[in-house]
Amino acid sequence: MCSMDLFIVGLGNPGNEYVFTRHNAGFMIADLLQRSYDGVFKKHHSRTSLHAKITINGKTVHLIKPQTFMNRSGQAVGSLELEKDSTGAVKNLLVVFDDIHIPLGSIRYREGGSHGGHNGMRSIIDHIGTNQFHRLRVGVGIDKPVENMHNYVLGNFSKHEMDILSDTLVTAQESIVCYIDHGIQKAMNMFNSKVS
Repeated sequence: MCSMDLFIVGLGNPGNEYVFTRHNAGFMIADLLQRSYDGVFKKHHSRTSLHAKITINGKTVHLIKPQTFMNRSGQAVGSLELEKDSTGAVKNLLVVFDDIHIPLGSIRYREGGSHGGHNGMRSIIDHIGTNQFHRLRVGVGIDKPVENMHNYVLGNFSKHEMDILSDTLVTAQESIVCYIDHGIQKAMNMFNSKVS
């Protein structure tokens, strides 16, 4: 992993009514990291996000929770001090978000690519002008078709799903430590598989 400070952006919606919804998987992982590494979330100077500074194995990590609601997540990410290489790819950003195309219990790292229909990712790509940044996708998908996808992602996890998700969140945190220590290729090789 690069020596510059890393921004980990967990996507979700602010407000108590959204805390346990599928769309807030990114917030849940950011919260777990914050608790595990004694961070404190405070309002970012841009006023578009909550920001907690933590240290993982000697490396400075900034946890970001956009407070602009999912569809405007890019406003918060666009205000961060992102570092790009000569190709325009962002080198110090990891976005963590829910993905309906991945089964519950699985996580997937990806180096870049399209928004995949996720409005939070679409907003980020639009605001920072590139889709070349690292992301960790947290599976919230199911096998059967869903009539209303909007209601599904804004719905709460069932008790059974929460049991699976709890294990997934712990694995996601372990994977992020691996990502920080060894880079995305190692994290992909070790964690891009079913975990629960």
